[in-house]
Order: sequence, then structure tokens, then C-alpha cells
Amino acid sequence: MRPELSAQKLEELLERITNELREGRAQMQAMADEARMEEAQLTRRLQELQLQLQRIADQVDRAAQEAYRARHRLMLVNRDFSHHTEEEIRQAYQEAQEAQLALATQQERERLLRQQRDEQERTVRMIRQLAERADTLVRQVSVALDFLEGNLEAMTDQLQDLRARQEMGRRVIVSVEEERRRLAREIHDGPAQALANLAFRAEICQRLAQSLMSGGNGAEGASPATLSDELERIRQGVLDTLREIRTIISNLRPMALDDLGLVPALRRFLEGIQAGHGVPDIAFHYNVENVRIEPEKEAALFRVAQEAVQNALRHARAHEIVIRLEFGPRRVSLLVADDGVGFDWEKVQRRGGTYGLMHMRERVEWLHGSFHVESHPGRGTRIRVQIPTGKVSES
Repeated sequence: MRPELSAQKLEELLERITNELREGRAQMQAMADEARMEEAQLTRRLQELQLQLQRIADQVDRAAQEAYRARHRLMLVNRDFSHHTEEEIRQAYQEAQEAQLALATQQERERLLRQQRDEQERTVRMIRQLAERADTLVRQVSVALDFLEGNLEAMTDQLQDLRARQEMGRRVIVSVEEERRRLAREIHDGPAQALANLAFRAEICQRLAQSLMSGGNGAEGASPATLSDELERIRQGVLDTLREIRTIISNLRPMALDDLGLVPALRRFLEGIQAGHGVPDIAFHYNVENVRIEPEKEAALFRVAQEAVQNALRHARAHEIVIRLEFGPRRVSLLVADDGVGFDWEKVQRRGGTYGLMHMRERVEWLHGSFHVESHPGRGTRIRVQIPTGKVSES
């Protein structure tokens, strides 16, 4: 015969379950907090590695230039060896060998740093995912506790928050995929095409060199001058492609943002925009220059300003753009205003918003900030952002 489950026993059972859930939630919260602390430490180390990698990349560039100069001098010495002493010839060989060794050493350092950087990125992603799973479990356990404790109103809020976070996660995935497609198109249309053209020109140089080595009659127009011109085109093409690749990398994550802070990074971005588009007037106003806030908030404000300015140029056909950045004791305010064609913001909101504006809003709201748009057809657009922050520090 099954024993009767009295109201008192039921209350005791619910109390025991509730206490176990509270204890489990506290343990998971501690795990999440510990993971966030470790993520912050690993992220700082990752930023240090990225800075070191940028420095070693510059050193590799300089070593490559030095190796090229040494090889060129050696070629000149070999060509006119009768005009040089044995000591000069020996020194030219030694300098070329030392320059090549220095280049190989710097390239190996760069390779090892890239490996460390990639491994650090994987570790940061793993710790971040662990923290996110722990946060999700804490929220889910909180929902169960609210239900058991009869706090239906709190439970509803928790469920709405979970759904909102799931929707935000879905939008983040869509955003990442869209950015990957854009980056793939940019690389395919830019550096990939340029490299294919350089490979074709290298093949031309190879044929010219073979013709000259065989006596100069193997190909029409083969001459040292022609070969030199083709090599110069290849050299210039390599430099142009390198600049384009570095521009793509900078657009992904501007080094100035990590190294110098938000104000210098925005200033460099706006100077590049103005030089590239010939915009009559871009005004950038700020109350403090050498200031640092949390890295994720610097990145969010930079991306919002970047997206707003690019929208003003691409879609609004603006002639004047004003950016105001103000650092307060507990918040940062950003205004981006233009005199472009504007749009009906209320209508856009009813349709669900545009991809760019919704992405900006999600970035800001994820950081517990506020995002407001003022726009009307023919009257320009004003985007206002406020993000709470910790103590502002001078850099």
C-alpha cells in the first residue's frame, strides 16, 4: 500500500528541491564568474599577442627589404667582380647571407607567434562558451526556482529574457555569416584577383628571362629593359595587394583601437574616409582624447560610428557629417548626424528595421545602453547612443 503524501511532506520535498536548486545555481554562478575572469585574463594575453604579432610583421617587412638590398648589392658585385677587391666580394656575400638569415629568423618568430595567437583564440572561445553555458543554466535554474516559489511574474520575465537572448544569438549567427560572405567577396574581388594577375606577370618574366638566357631571340621584344619593367610592375602589384590586405585586416579590427583607444581610432578612420571619398566636411568633436574604457565598449562605439558614417555616405548621399563623442563619469555618449536624404524611421521600424540599424541597436543594448534614431525624409539622420561604463581612465 503506497503511503499517503501529506501536505507537510510535499512542502518538505519542495523545500529540499528548492534548496538543492539554490545550491546548484550558486555553484554554476561561481563557475560562470570564474570563467569570465579567466576569459578576461586570456583576452588580455590575446591582445598582447596581437600587438607583438603586428610588431614582428613590421620587423619582417624591414628584414625583407634589407635582404633585397643585400641581394641586389651582391648581384652588382658579381656582375662587375673585376672592379671589386676580394674583401669587398667576401663582404657582399656575407651581408647577403646575414640578411637572409635575419629574414628567416623573423619569419619563424612570426610563424610561432601566429600559432600562439591562434591557440589563444581557440582557448578564449572555449572559455567564453563555457561561461555562456553556465549563464544559461543559471537562468534556467532561476526559472525553475521562481516556479517552485510561486513567483510567476519573475518566471515570465526570465522566459522572455531567455527567448530574447536566443533571438539575439540567432541574429549574431546571421551577422557573422553575412560578414563572412562580405569578407569572402572582398578578398575574391581584390587580393585574389591581384595575385592571379601577378602570377601571370611572373610567368611572362620567366619567359623573358629564358629568352635572354638563350641569346635574346626566343621571344619578340625580349630585352633587359622589358624584363625590368615587368619586374617593377610585379613589385608595385605586390605592394598594392599588401596594402589592400592590410586595409581588410584593419577593417576587421583596427590596431589603433587596441593600441591607442577609441578617439585616435575614430580619427584615423574618418581621415581615411574623407581622403577616399572626398566628402566636403566631416567634423569630429570629443571632450577627452587620451581616454580608455572597457575594450568591448570601445569596439561597440567604434562599430556604431563606422556603420553610421558609411550609411550616410552610401545611402544618404550626405555632404556634411558630424560625430560627437563625450566621456562622462559613468557613461559615454555618441552622436552621428548627417544632412542626407533621410528616411521614415517609424515606417522602417514597423517593417522590422534595416540590417545595419538593427545590428547597431543589438550591439548597444547587449551592453545595457540606449540607441535612438531621428530621421525624416529630406531632413537628414541623427543616431544617438549612450553606454554605461566603469571609471574612465587616462591612457
